[in-house]
Amino acid sequence: MAALGAVQASTGPAPLGHAVDLLVDERPVAMPKWCTSIVTALVADVTGRAGVMFFAHHMDPNLPAEARATLVDFWDTNLADIHQRVVDRTVKLSRVCGAAQGGYVYVMPELLSGFEARGFVVTPIAAEWLRRGDDLAICVRSHIASGRVKVAEPAFDESRNLPLGGALVFQGEAGNDPLRLAWLAGLRLCVGD
Repeated sequence: MAALGAVQASTGPAPLGHAVDLLVDERPVAMPKWCTSIVTALVADVTGRAGVMFFAHHMDPNLPAEARATLVDFWDTNLADIHQRVVDRTVKLSRVCGAAQGGYVYVMPELLSGFEARGFVVTPIAAEWLRRGDDLAICVRSHIASGRVKVAEPAFDESRNLPLGGALVFQGEAGNDPLRLAWLAGLRLCVGD
């Protein structure tokens, strides 16, 4: 479980959940073969650093609670040429995960016009959510703790090279970390209230 170890080893801020809450029997889950949709959340900061989270979203009420949202990929990147890359990755994951409704891309309001200018249909993340990361954290914390959020093998493996732990730790001011805000907003979009 070393890949998500930064969450467990944290002695500072209270975590949103524990790494073990994202796993099943201390292992990541397999990449979903089907889901309702892929939900992509993109947030950037003023320096151009961008956090992107890709979730397989499951809305079937007959599924166990742990199947609600599965993190399938994430990027800690920059805004250069991000529009096409985000859309392409969302489409690819929609196919890989058998997304019945396809994929949905949600971006912070400041990025909306860049996507629209390129002809992409995206939805803004509520600006209030981004201003109030603490409220987002409170909203998603119980879903993580109850096992409704999991991490798939590819995202788990990527976390070996790009630590995901920092995004999972809430330090009061979530607005300073695009990856953390993308994590929180993406989960909020998947799990609701």
